[in-house]
Amino acid sequence: MNPRNWLSPQRGLGVLALLVVVPTLVTIGGLPGGVFAAAVVIAWLTAPPVFAFVFAQAGLAAVTSPPYPPIVLVGELGVLALAISDPRLPLAARTYGIAIGGVAVLAGAVWVTHTTALWGAVLVSLAGTGMALYGVHRYELLTTGQLSG
Repeated sequence: MNPRNWLSPQRGLGVLALLVVVPTLVTIGGLPGGVFAAAVVIAWLTAPPVFAFVFAQAGLAAVTSPPYPPIVLVGELGVLALAISDPRLPLAARTYGIAIGGVAVLAGAVWVTHTTALWGAVLVSLAGTGMALYGVHRYELLTTGQLSG
């Protein structure tokens, strides 16, 4: 790992993500969660953050079972932060804003699906799919030069 990257904003985000993911894994999973937490920290220190992301996601999947407690959502937010904490990828403030907005939308979707009947989950899924497809369409127009912006 390049020492210059230790002071980047993404590295700071990775530290915050670890401060969320590691206690979440230990709290939910006990000793097995602690093993996964150690693997996440070791991977984050020695390899690109995508490996820490994989260990964290696998750990959360392994130590939880339905019905999922709300702390799993907190852990998933930390896992998302691990995914975007690679200091080799220069991310603009706009990218962070989009990521935070996406997390807020997903958290709202989780809340709606847990507090309503099946129709709520269907509406959230359809709206999310529609917004994602529209975003891909706009990106395609931008990259092909049909949209200035």
